[in-house]
Amino acid sequence: MNRRSPEHWLKPNWVSVALLPLSAMFFVLSVFRRSLYRFGILPSRHPGVATIVIGNIHVGGTGKSPIVMLLAKALQSEGLRVGVVSRGYGATLSVPKIIDEESTAEEVGDEPLMIYRQTGCVVSVYPKRAEAADYLVSQAKVDVVIADDGLQHYALKRDFECCVLGNVYGANRYLLPAGPLRETYSRLNSVDWVLGGDGVRVGSVSETAINLLTGERRALSAFAGEDVHCIAAIANPQRFFDVVRSQLPNLTCHAYPDHAPLSAAELAAFPGPVLMTAKDAVKCEGFADERMWVVEQRVTVDDQWLAAVVAKIKQKVKQYEF
Repeated sequence: MNRRSPEHWLKPNWVSVALLPLSAMFFVLSVFRRSLYRFGILPSRHPGVATIVIGNIHVGGTGKSPIVMLLAKALQSEGLRVGVVSRGYGATLSVPKIIDEESTAEEVGDEPLMIYRQTGCVVSVYPKRAEAADYLVSQAKVDVVIADDGLQHYALKRDFECCVLGNVYGANRYLLPAGPLRETYSRLNSVDWVLGGDGVRVGSVSETAINLLTGERRALSAFAGEDVHCIAAIANPQRFFDVVRSQLPNLTCHAYPDHAPLSAAELAAFPGPVLMTAKDAVKCEGFADERMWVVEQRVTVDDQWLAAVVAKIKQKVKQYEF
């Protein structure tokens, strides 16, 4: 879980047990809500191109955005035009927006801007995923739409679902508020692919850092002996710190709340090199200096699994062409 998760989410105790009646109510309401969409009582719509949702059943970060980028790049390498829709956490938008070079993290959210910067995909931002997808398709010629998060946003019809579990959760498998689950584990029976947990293994490799100001690339091991500080304003900072520490054992780490804004004054307190995630780097573009480096992270999954997923999506794309 992330560092702000309630203790009773990590392991069952008297608090989680006391909250179970509320979790039962949450379960009934969530099943009822999903049924309303399933039987057409609440409207849902499809954007008209192959659509994949990358989501989770837990509250908190499980690494959905890196999987979105991995899949987007794999599809792009096959010649497909990929668009991404995202909520844009922290964004203040009254209508859907397509991210461009002038967009800022404050305007559209850090994760969507990171995806745009790292993939070059057309990215549409709006909390209502169905409206974001409709707007994207109306503004750009795409073959595939990938929804970053939104497994529970049933107003957006989808062709495929991928649930990213991660491997950072404790024993508590209760629904909100007694536990961290948005839906029960039985939901995994209806998704197309499961990553993490007992599903397909997901790894992360970090060996290189890129200077935010100059673009210089440097191996993480080259920072050995320096007073290096590492920052992360993500849902699970410890996972990132552990990966970087595998290269730099004497790292000083600083965790911030997920999506927290960063300022030049704040980072000036660190005299030496400052390493950060790509999600944090987009928030530092306006005041980057030579001390700031973004750690280049590479998500790894089974190559055969990824090839099979890409092949299945390509087949769906062809169906929409006729």
